[in-house]
Amino acid sequence: MITEGDILSEDIDRDGNLDLIFADVGGRALVQLGRGDGTFGSPVGYDTLHSAFGIAVADFDGDGRLDIASTSIATEAVSVQYNRSCYTPCPADLTGSSDPRERTYGVPDLDVDADDFFYFLDRFVDGNLAFCDVDHDGDCDAEDFFTYLDLFAAGC
Repeated sequence: MITEGDILSEDIDRDGNLDLIFADVGGRALVQLGRGDGTFGSPVGYDTLHSAFGIAVADFDGDGRLDIASTSIATEAVSVQYNRSCYTPCPADLTGSSDPRERTYGVPDLDVDADDFFYFLDRFVDGNLAFCDVDHDGDCDAEDFFTYLDLFAAGC
């Protein structure tokens, strides 16, 4: 369990990237979704039934998705934010924008389009193994490129 000021890292949205979960000064549970390149999206706040003091992340209802539980010293209560997301990662869905200045850059958007292809191409040229090593053999080569093209053509 973490307390105010501490941070947990878990893959809360099951996209293969670590996300950050923490309590803010106002007592809310906050989640920042990881983009897979070392950056994170803007914090999204979840109100709790009381001011969150400590937060724990686990699959509390056994459905395979991580949930967030928070505690309060003032009320001696526990509240659980059940993860009801239906997001299933799509290997070809990499970004919502091909422009690094956009907020959706590097964040899957459930739409496989040209932005995803050019994002992959940029990562491939950079040799970024986290994205371009599609076959997980430790390098970025033609096989990875054509494997991604197959995934891209299949869509989600």
